[in-house]
Amino acid sequence: MRLTICIMLCSLFQMNATTFSEIETPEIESTQKITVTGTVSDANGPLPGVNIIVKGTTVGSQTDFDGQFTVSIENTNSILVFSYIGYVTQEVKVGSDKNINIVLEQDTAKLDEIVVVGYTTRKRGDITGSVSTVNAAEIQNSANKDVAKSLSGKVSGLIVADRGGYPGSTSSEDLTLLIRGVSTLGNNSPLILIDGIPSGSFQQLAPQDIESLSVLKDGAAAIYGTRAANGVILITTKRGKSGKPKFNFSTQYSVSQFSNFPSQMSSEQYAIYENEIADRNGSALPFSQTDIDTFANGSDPINFPNTDWADLTFASTSPETRNSLSISGGSENVSYFVSGDALNQKGIYRSGDLNFKQYQLRSNIDINLFEGFKLGVDLTGRIGETNEPGVDRANIYKHIYTNLPTQVGIYPNGLPGFGGENGQNPYLMASNASGFTNRITHNYRARISYNWKLDQYVEGLSIRGFAGLGQVSYENRSWDKPWSYYQLVNGEYEESQGYQVSPDRVLQDTFSKSNQTLLNTTIHYSKTLGEDHNLSAFVGYENSSTKNRSFFAQRTGFNLESIAELDLGSGDNQTNGGDFSGLWICQLFWFIIL
Repeated sequence: MRLTICIMLCSLFQMNATTFSEIETPEIESTQKITVTGTVSDANGPLPGVNIIVKGTTVGSQTDFDGQFTVSIENTNSILVFSYIGYVTQEVKVGSDKNINIVLEQDTAKLDEIVVVGYTTRKRGDITGSVSTVNAAEIQNSANKDVAKSLSGKVSGLIVADRGGYPGSTSSEDLTLLIRGVSTLGNNSPLILIDGIPSGSFQQLAPQDIESLSVLKDGAAAIYGTRAANGVILITTKRGKSGKPKFNFSTQYSVSQFSNFPSQMSSEQYAIYENEIADRNGSALPFSQTDIDTFANGSDPINFPNTDWADLTFASTSPETRNSLSISGGSENVSYFVSGDALNQKGIYRSGDLNFKQYQLRSNIDINLFEGFKLGVDLTGRIGETNEPGVDRANIYKHIYTNLPTQVGIYPNGLPGFGGENGQNPYLMASNASGFTNRITHNYRARISYNWKLDQYVEGLSIRGFAGLGQVSYENRSWDKPWSYYQLVNGEYEESQGYQVSPDRVLQDTFSKSNQTLLNTTIHYSKTLGEDHNLSAFVGYENSSTKNRSFFAQRTGFNLESIAELDLGSGDNQTNGGDFSGLWICQLFWFIIL
């Protein structure tokens, strides 16, 4: 708060100083608008469609087919900004010159930027489709360490809808990525590829492992066929470079909190509100003025409580720590990039029983086996564990809003109160007193790639390909059990059982596994024709298969509260089930650029 006040005072002082300066050296400007004309061209002639904006305003124009423009300005101090894709932006102060002719220079740095597109890379200046890129520095410097969420506002056409906040969640219900908006009534998710291998999500990817991120839109994604109907997100990870070993260690600590939270009625406000309803209906008032005054002064927290269920359930902040270490280097024949990442997130529940931990390792190694032939061996593994209370978040949030402030949340002696329907006190439901949900994810991937340059046989010819193997498994254990709450009856605290659905203890174990195999080979040819033309072409074949298997088992009737194992439950109401699915995709593709 003090820093904000200082900034405001400094700004006020600067504003006054500027005002005094203007008074000492007044400059009279005409209120009549001034028309400025001119032409914009490059080394080859006029440029149509160049944007001209009056700096600091929304007033602007565009050049016509002959590169000519007309724009109206307020005064001669106005600055015109000329911008065009692939050219360096220029700013020109109008002054006394009402006719301005500008020659734009090509932005060769941007045109020569290498962009990952489809199964190959190209210079940005050669791209005709819509492609957006985000470099590694932008991702790593983001305050949000969820890679997907960090893209918000950085990529044109990419909509990042964040509706979640649970640590470790990758559910589409919590985060939605859309390219160019919604295009179908079904699945609108883009195709996500990490080093050429399809992945359901990239939220948990370590930011320091990312080399580049490209978003292919519209026709730029056509090479991937129907899979890319909603666009494509391409991610490439870092690789080693020849040189001495380089160590990079980073540690981060951040704190999150609610940006806003709806205000809730106090007991005093609730009592007044209920009295107003009763008065309008001609009924007896449920609260006397003495009751309302006692709610307000808080002198009797047992009989006249004032419970803020949100404050009782949520902590003020939730911490997050991340530690990352990477080593890269190599020689002429072998280069390597090895990294490790550890993430620890705490949830916003006051109990501390909501958390997520993740550990991941990556090893990217490139080996020059012989002249022109490079072999890549990539290994990555990630283990993530999420712990949540036994009650789902929707039910917790429901009772934060529906439980009355006139009910006791926690008695002065520390015992939890009734709360609401079936003893659903969100303070208890948001803790392990209601049970737990434990999810463990194992994600292991291997990728062997090769790049064989055949210039010694045919100049510009090369063969590339890779084989990818992946296995993702999920273990989920859900333990739903009743909890104890208390009510004061005749001066004694009586214990009762609260529950979410059933007063019985319920345990469900779920396991699912997905195996993926991907084989890819492409033949590339590139040749320079004359001084200004290039011919690039490639043909490729890809074969992928995915097998998914899952099963679950559930039992009730547990006599022990502290041990959650299926064999300790009753076999009378046990249930189980399973599922298997598979997908096989084979495609042949080619691309020619002239």
